[in-house]
Order: sequence, then C-alpha cells, then structure tokens
Amino acid sequence: MLTKAWVRYIASYHQAHPGITEHALAHARHPDYGTAYEWLARAVPRPTGDVLDLACGSCPIQPLLYPRRYLGIDTSAAELAAAEAAGRGPVEIGDATAIPAQDGSFDVVVMSM
Repeated sequence: MLTKAWVRYIASYHQAHPGITEHALAHARHPDYGTAYEWLARAVPRPTGDVLDLACGSCPIQPLLYPRRYLGIDTSAAELAAAEAAGRGPVEIGDATAIPAQDGSFDVVVMSM
C-alpha cells in the first residue's frame, strides 16, 4: 500500500522534474534490447490497434508503437504538458482506478513503470 506521504512526494517530484523518467531510462540501454521503452514496445502486438498508456508520464513509448489510436493517462499535469510539448498525445489527467474510457475500448494497455 502506498502511503500518502510517498504519493505526495512522487507527485511533487514529477511536477518539478517532468520527463525525468524518460530522460533517465534513455541512458539505460542494453546492447541487444535497447531502452526499456524499446523492449516494451517490442512486446506489443502488431498491428498495434488502439493503445491506452497508463502512468504515461511524457509518453516516451508512443512514437515506438504507431497506434491507430492512443490515449496517455497520468496523474501529473507537468508530465502531460511535457508530452504535449514533444508532440505526443492525446493525454488526460487520471489514474488506473478511474480510467476515462469504457471497458473494451482499447486493444492494448501498456504501463512501463
């Protein structure tokens, strides 16, 4: 169970450092598998179809998927602003306990963290 203090800490950290996870994981590269995002993208079936990206952050996986339709969900407005600034999205504020979509409306759900 996540404590309220931890949730507040994570929220404030991502508000102050949007895109930090994408930046950090871009430097963690395996010679055969690439970045964590490239590894995850390879696990998504092709054609990709409609993708829901939970806890999407700055949406670093979106350009690797070529989805028919994409929706990124995150609790951090700053992370979503970074995604939009990078030309990624659409994105919405939300979390896994209250997804703003109907059941069965996506073919694939990804979550990299």
